Order: sequence, then C-alpha cells, then structure tokens
Amino acid sequence: MNGTNVVMKGPPWIPSIHATAPCSATAPCSTFSDHDALLLRRKGFTLIRLGVIWAGAQPTPQTDRLDPAWVARLHDILALCERHGIRAILDIHQDAVGTAMCGEGIPMWYSQKHFPYLIGKPLVGPKSSLTGNCSGFDAEAWALHAGDPLYNMRNPCCVSGTLPPSAAS
Repeated sequence: MNGTNVVMKGPPWIPSIHATAPCSATAPCSTFSDHDALLLRRKGFTLIRLGVIWAGAQPTPQTDRLDPAWVARLHDILALCERHGIRAILDIHQDAVGTAMCGEGIPMWYSQKHFPYLIGKPLVGPKSSLTGNCSGFDAEAWALHAGDPLYNMRNPCCVSGTLPPSAAS
C-alpha cells in the first residue's frame, strides 16, 4: 500500500467530498473529492490516513452522541474511498493535545472542564518555538482568544505567518 494523509486541522474538522477540482498542494483545502481520489490512483496511491478529530466529532459536551453532520462526512469519505479502491486508515488525530494548546484533537469544552487554568497561558510547543511568534514571557499575546474553540487558528502565538482571513475576525 502506498498513500498520503488527509487531515483537516480546523472546523468542520473533516473534509467534504464536494469539489469541482482536486486540492492543491500549495493551498489549504477543505475537501477530499472524486477528483482527489482519481489523482491519487493515477499516482499509484491506494491508501489514505484519514484524520478524525474529536473536536469535530463532539463539538459540544451536551450529548454523548457524535455530531450527525460530522458522521455523515466521515461516511461520505469512506464510501468515496471504496468506490475508488482506496483503503482508509482512521487516525484519531491530535497535535499538541487540542485546540487550547495550539493544536487539534480534544475539543475546547473538554479543556475548559478539566484544565481551565492552562487555557490562554504561555506554551512551549512546536508551533511557538519553531515560528518564534511568542515566547513564554508574552502572556498578553497567549491570552488572546483564550477559550475560543478556534484558539489554535486565531491566537497569533499558535499560527505561523499571517492569520487566514477566516481566523483573523
């Protein structure tokens, strides 16, 4: 088997299968469509590692059930893969534990419930240390957007370069 990763590291946390063209390697993409599957097959790929992220599957703590829209997208991708003879490995994905720690994985509501004292505090992690955006002394910058479910995308200490327009507002 030969393959690639398909991981969406922001809302809605799992790609849509609806697109008019394949994703580009040079721009963020929120889809995994027939176009992408055909491109992978032409390149000899027979496998994807699909990132499934808890923050998308259970965006609120009010229920012990998975979000129906997220589950529908998951099933759409799995059906697409089956149609194209592509195997999918489901990777319960997380980077830096979750959104409260500049990554993705556990939802913000879980962090707020179990370790609120860490939210918005300086981190020493791969994103901050590699980009040099903030140091452990930049408490004011680390506090920006604390508690926001999109903290990992909106806080300037978490992101490299310029914030995407959707995260800057």
